[in-house]
This record gives sequence, structure tokens and C-alpha cells, in this order.
Amino acid sequence: MPKEDLMTPEDIERLRRAKAEIGDKIKGNETVIDGLFIALFTRGHVLLEANPGLGKTSLMKAFTDALGLSFDDRGRIQFTPDLMPADITGTLMPVENDITKLAFQAGPIFRSILLADEINRATPKTQSAMLEAMAEKQVTVLGKTRRLPLGDRGDDPRAPFMVIATQNPIDQEGTYELPEAQTDRFMFKFLMNMPPAKSLREIVERETGQSVSGATSGPRGAETRHADREASLDWLSRLSATVRETRLWPAALRHISNVVLATNGRFAECEDVPANNLTGLRQFVADYLDFPLGPRAAIQLGAAAKGYATINAAPDDVSRVDQRIPAGMDWAAVPVLRHRLKFKYGWLEKAREADRLLDAEAETVREHLVHKLFRLAMPRSSAADGYAQILDGFATARGQP
Repeated sequence: MPKEDLMTPEDIERLRRAKAEIGDKIKGNETVIDGLFIALFTRGHVLLEANPGLGKTSLMKAFTDALGLSFDDRGRIQFTPDLMPADITGTLMPVENDITKLAFQAGPIFRSILLADEINRATPKTQSAMLEAMAEKQVTVLGKTRRLPLGDRGDDPRAPFMVIATQNPIDQEGTYELPEAQTDRFMFKFLMNMPPAKSLREIVERETGQSVSGATSGPRGAETRHADREASLDWLSRLSATVRETRLWPAALRHISNVVLATNGRFAECEDVPANNLTGLRQFVADYLDFPLGPRAAIQLGAAAKGYATINAAPDDVSRVDQRIPAGMDWAAVPVLRHRLKFKYGWLEKAREADRLLDAEAETVREHLVHKLFRLAMPRSSAADGYAQILDGFATARGQP
């Protein structure tokens, strides 16, 4: 790929400003913000879980504003029990001036950035209307396939398509658990946390003030602010191209395949795993796993590691993005795997007792198990690439053995 099609130091500086702009509005969720950018540049989708009122919708609006896209690039679907698939994809409708003719009326999914709000309040039938779009960037309505996101406005290969879905915890009334086929479409799952006290006070002061800094009053204001949409699409295209061109370390590739193969019971195919760790992998799978990982998990791990390395590149050394691949692998493990690993009944109590986590919350224990699997599957060859040593350093910083 020509060098001019890849990111520049100026692109990195713009990315930093965009992240800072979002961070000013959405406090205490820097990891989630990073995840949104990584998913955007790797054609992924993001699932956010939190109780109502923690700013999930505000995060999506701040994200699209910071990207420099127009108001028309933003879509939103409020999922409810009576929502139908056609309410998402669109359908044929009578032409206004000639009711004998039908024309396709695009649904809200025909947008670059789509907020699927409270997705687990709709029935599985309606949720399934998202599957083709999220996997193939297209929808099929009444036998005809249409490309996303622009639809009738014309297909621009630079335009992204990304779903940001929110869900309430499944123990809340009126929710349906997302099926495996649906959750596997999401590159990341993040839990949005209550901001710290200082940030919470800043949010209250800002949102209850007479005016909100940086807010737009509707389509007209947004279009004025983002008049240079073409430049924004070029910027996004260069960052996405850089992610694709970044190469994974051979050790990272072995690590990814080890994780996925181990969950499928194919321990003999795991490479460079010490005998004691291989024994630990067998025990981990026997004790905890009810459902193995598939190829999409492997793809998303690699893409997330490359995306993390790209968005954290130094402006003065954009040619060495791949040096941050180990950091990207360490960052990606939990958001990529937390919703894909299906644990056996009684996993929580078993893990709390086995690993002395008696007072830990369920999600803390889940993250602990993800890291445990990730470290057991890590290749530890004599190759001098330093991959294992770097990851060991991250584990030590977290207080893991």
C-alpha cells in the first residue's frame, strides 16, 4: 500500500484530540473510548453493558461528533419488545404520489454509526435482523441485498459502518439474554462504570447548566460543525489502512491460536506452551468451559491488538506501530473474550474458592479467568522477540502471579 495512504503524525495528533474531546464529556471510561476507536478502525462492533443513566447514549453522540461525521451519519434504534425486523432494515412502502408503486424506504440501520439502544429488550427474532448487517455490512430485504451504510445516498468505500449496542444487565425486568450468534458479532463487550465522585459532580454541573459546551442543537448545527466530512472520511480511511498493514508478531499469532485451540480441546496443537501450563489448560477447560471459542474470536483478538497498537502510536514514530503489539494483546484479552467464553454452571463459586477470590464481584472473577486462560496459553519459546517477557511485566503490574 502506498505510504501516503497510511496515517501521518498529524493523524495521530487529531486522534488524540478526538479522544480528549470525548473524555471531557464522558468521565472515567477511557478504556471504552479506546475500544470504540479500535472497533471503528477494524470494522468491529461494540456492546456496552450498564444500568440506565450512565451515559451510554451520550458516549455515542460524543464519539460521532469527535469523528467529524455529519448528523446524517448517526442513527439510533430504541429496542422494545414490539420492535419488528422491518423497523430496523426498512421495507417497501407506497410511493407518496403514486400508491400503485412501491419504493424501498431505508431503515435506521443505513447509517455509519448506529446506536442500538437496550438491544436486549427486543425479542430474538428482532435481534436477528442485525446479524447480516454486522457480519457482512449489508441487509437483504424481500430478496434484494443493499450495501451499508449509505444505501440510497450512494456507497462510499471510505464510510465506516459500526454498531454501538447497549444492554441492561440481564437480571433486570423485561430483558432477553443475547444468543451466542449475536454476542459473537460484537468485537468487544465493555462494562460502563459509575464515574468517580469528582467527575460525577462535573457531569451534574455541566448537564444542569444553562448551556452545554460543544452541544449541537440538531441537524443544522451538526452539519455546520462537520462541513469538512470528506476530510474526516480520508482521515478515518488512513487510520484503518494502517491497522490492516500492521503485522502481528509471530508469537502473538501463536498465542491467539493457542487460546482458541485450547478451548476446543485441541491441546496437542498448542505451540510453545510449557508442560505445566498445558496441564493447567486442560484443567481450566475441564473445570470451567461449557462452550469453545470460534475463529471469529481469533480474528478479533488479532485485529484488536493491531488497533490498540495503532491508536497508541507515537506521532514521531508512526512507522513502528507493531512495537506495541504485545501491549495490544494484553489490552484486548478481556473485552474480546469476556462475552465469548461460556462458563459451566457453578463456575463463579468454583473460581472464588479455587483462586481465593471469595469477596470478588462476578465480573472481577470473570476477568480473572480470562487472564488466567490467556496466560496459560502464552507461548514461551526461546525466540528472542521478548513477547512473553513483556506480557509477564503487564501481569506483574496487575498483581497476577
